[in-house]
Amino acid sequence: MFKLLVSFIKFPKPFWFRAIAVLLALSLPATELYAYVPSLAIPFPAGPAAILVDQITIPGEIGTIEEVYQGKSNQFVIFIQDAHVNYSAQKSIASIIAYLTAEHGISLVGQEGGEGEIDTTLLHAFPIQEVKEKVMDRYLRRGEIGGAEYLSITGKEEFNLVGVDERKL
Repeated sequence: MFKLLVSFIKFPKPFWFRAIAVLLALSLPATELYAYVPSLAIPFPAGPAAILVDQITIPGEIGTIEEVYQGKSNQFVIFIQDAHVNYSAQKSIASIIAYLTAEHGISLVGQEGGEGEIDTTLLHAFPIQEVKEKVMDRYLRRGEIGGAEYLSITGKEEFNLVGVDERKL
């Protein structure tokens, strides 16, 4: 099969270039498999209203908890491993955030690739949900928005979306 594929494609580049191209082409489908298993690293808060490690769950069909870390402060972070511009990974991220906001009251989501508050209020307020989801799904498929932005615009649960990067870095 591999020889048949290579024989039909004319490569103007040297062998090492072709080998890298084939390896890359074969490895890209593997990112689809890993998109369904986001990694979470969670230090949990202490105190009477604390979220306990056993209370945070992720349904198996949207992801798994890979690692838990108990920090010393009363704050916690949930880290979702991201596959950039991968549609199925971004849909999984949106599902995980929707679940965490609905079931665990998570109200702040930090996203890389932006700085400061990401205000989606105007788009979120669009009255026709079906049209909004269709248009935002197209942007998500093209990689122009991520799963968190998609959910912030189309989702029922409200949360603050903040870019965690700094331009000067």
